[in-house]
Amino acid sequence: MTAGDNDGGEGKASRSSLIIAVLFAVVAPIIPIVMIVASQLSFGQVNDLPQYFAAGKLIVEGKGALVYSLRDLFAAEQHWFPSLGERGIGLFLAPCGLPFLVPVSFLPVSAAPAVWTLALAGSLIGGLLVVRRLFGLSLTGMLWLFAVVSLCGPAYESLRIGQPAPFLFLALAAALVAWRDGRTVVGSLFLAVLLLKPQELLPFMIYAAGARRYRGVLLVSGFGVILSLLAFLLIGPVGFANYFQLLSDPSNLSLMQPELNPTWRGQLLRLPGLPSSVANLVGVFVVALTCVFLFALGRRMSGCKDWLEAGIIVSMPLGLVTALHCHIYDLLLMIPSLVALTRSRLVAVLPSWLTLVGFAAMAPFLLPFYVNVQYNYLLKDGVVNPHFIVLALLSTFLSVLVWHRRQDFQ
Repeated sequence: MTAGDNDGGEGKASRSSLIIAVLFAVVAPIIPIVMIVASQLSFGQVNDLPQYFAAGKLIVEGKGALVYSLRDLFAAEQHWFPSLGERGIGLFLAPCGLPFLVPVSFLPVSAAPAVWTLALAGSLIGGLLVVRRLFGLSLTGMLWLFAVVSLCGPAYESLRIGQPAPFLFLALAAALVAWRDGRTVVGSLFLAVLLLKPQELLPFMIYAAGARRYRGVLLVSGFGVILSLLAFLLIGPVGFANYFQLLSDPSNLSLMQPELNPTWRGQLLRLPGLPSSVANLVGVFVVALTCVFLFALGRRMSGCKDWLEAGIIVSMPLGLVTALHCHIYDLLLMIPSLVALTRSRLVAVLPSWLTLVGFAAMAPFLLPFYVNVQYNYLLKDGVVNPHFIVLALLSTFLSVLVWHRRQDFQ
């Protein structure tokens, strides 16, 4: 066989792979899209947009102090979205995230659900395109990534109930590109968007501090202070007092459904007979241990050329599973971590059987398995959370692997 024959065979194989990838990328989103559109018929019973819209309206109307008063927030939600009926959605975002809600309030209320959902979908796709740039994915690789994400439970859930996780994912991906390219100020500005849920940004910041990337950490912290000052101007001291009162009342925290979290604390809260105080205490201890480990890992990787890649692979999976609060849709933040893993030199040291086991373990996160796990098991008081088990094993394995394979990031 000649070299020309080899080139022709490789070209045909490449075209075949591309055609298959295109086919899956077209077919995979069909059922999720149908399910998401159908869920809009029950908007008032499933969607969380009203809490963000109503909070933004209260702020714009000069009533920002009321956003953390459940009674007043529920009344505003039901005023703007009568389809809620008696349903109310509590707002537990940290005050530094409130400035991001103001633009939402300017949407026409009749068009808000559709515009919000399209914005979330656009951010999800935009985030995937940024990830492609971050890791230099081929067109075929990008199409496969799109197909898999289309079928993943976190993406489906965020679009179905209107959670802003896709915005955070896009911001994280853009921040990683900027930091990699040396544009620390721009990257830190994108990372500040994750202050909507600061507990999910903290692990990466701890790692970056350990890696001696102090400028980026200080910039993000500075942006956080600015956002907090803006929040103070928007809701005043009474609003802040209402926020701390909201968090101090255990009966309010049940609205957050922490037992559904794929986290150590969430799993402990599912165990029969275990007091929630014990689960919370253990959760805080686990967070503290995670911060110590990530700081030490950052210090270990600080002199490595690919320190950022090491941090991406470990900090998000480990940080999310140990967070005090993290819902299933927030796992979209793990997309850069998983892509980074597949593109790293670590893959070469993994036996093929372990890679297959890893792919099989992702089944509970993919449709249609996800729907059965989430709605027919976890929401019906199942004791063991499969999402937590997989995430805990994965994050522990990656932490140990990256720690011991420092040479792969030199």
